[in-house]
Amino acid sequence: MRQFTTTKWLGLSATGILSAALLFTSCKKDPKIPADDDSYEVPATYSFLRSDSSSVNLEEQSDLINQLVELNTKMKTGDAGQALSTQVLKDMYANTDGNGAGNFSFTSEHQLKENTFFLDQSIFESLYDKAALASDSGAVGALASSGKAGLIKRSNNATILVDENGVEFTQLNQKGLMGAVILYQLYNSYLADELDDAVDNSAIISGKNYTLLEHHADEAFGYFGAPADFKSNYTGTGTLRYWASYSNELDASLGSNDKIMNAFKKMRAAITNKDNKTKNEQRDILYLELEKLTAACVIHYANEVLIETNQGNRLHELSEMLGFIKALQYNIPSKRKVTLIEVEDLIKNKLGENLWNVTNQGLNDIKDFLAARYGFESIKATL
Repeated sequence: MRQFTTTKWLGLSATGILSAALLFTSCKKDPKIPADDDSYEVPATYSFLRSDSSSVNLEEQSDLINQLVELNTKMKTGDAGQALSTQVLKDMYANTDGNGAGNFSFTSEHQLKENTFFLDQSIFESLYDKAALASDSGAVGALASSGKAGLIKRSNNATILVDENGVEFTQLNQKGLMGAVILYQLYNSYLADELDDAVDNSAIISGKNYTLLEHHADEAFGYFGAPADFKSNYTGTGTLRYWASYSNELDASLGSNDKIMNAFKKMRAAITNKDNKTKNEQRDILYLELEKLTAACVIHYANEVLIETNQGNRLHELSEMLGFIKALQYNIPSKRKVTLIEVEDLIKNKLGENLWNVTNQGLNDIKDFLAARYGFESIKATL
């Protein structure tokens, strides 16, 4: 098991950690770009063929991302002042009966809970308990204040449901699972042991069109949430989910779309061409660029809060920021650029456990720390 530590989340005692909508692939052959060593070509989009048929399967990651979308939609009913059911939220999280006990619009054999870092599973279940309890107050119109859970209005006149410390349940669930499922699985499974040189890359899996190693690379890509043609200055029509959406939002400053997509494409092409050296180089790029994207999201929301005057908007943005800070914990120790102790310090001492009391000094301290650690000094004001 990977390294872990103890931290605090939502006022609950929590053990912290180490460390896409269906993505379509075309059977039409794509233009090629050269690989680094010119011995094989890399497709211009994430589309890989064998015998003129796609060899890419993203079903599991598509199902999990769609489950997160629908679970978050359910939690937003609490933001609208409706009472939430603990059991419904937990059934969706564990995908009871393969359809979230009838709460999902589709069936699947996969579930968010079993893909969550195991020490965090109880944290999310406790989150659903707290959200349901708080929603009882929201359902009767109770307004939130420091020390009191309830509803608070944003500048668009929509309300959000927050706990006694101002943490928005919907956003912490979404950003939390973006870390505890998506990044955890990416870093600790699909870019780690699942892409080891020893994983079989010769036999085509029975009834499929890919090797086991190829499929693991595709599963990693599926978690990113991008369409096959995703790139910088993206103008395509594909749906961007979660990390791909944030990458696109910050791409003008980071150049993250091309950096991440090129690494995914080169890694997959290298696997198909039995080039383990390039495969391993590209997965190291992904470890770095995905963590840099996470840190940039933290700075982005710090900037948003620093200029925000509406208290509901502030709590919404601070809740997103909190989730992204926690996501910095999930990279494997040998790749992670911040320690778990440093992440805990950012949350406890810089952000603070009560979001009503966040200071500009604390926000700027977080920005300065992450900008120095990730090389963002020149862009920290514009992220």
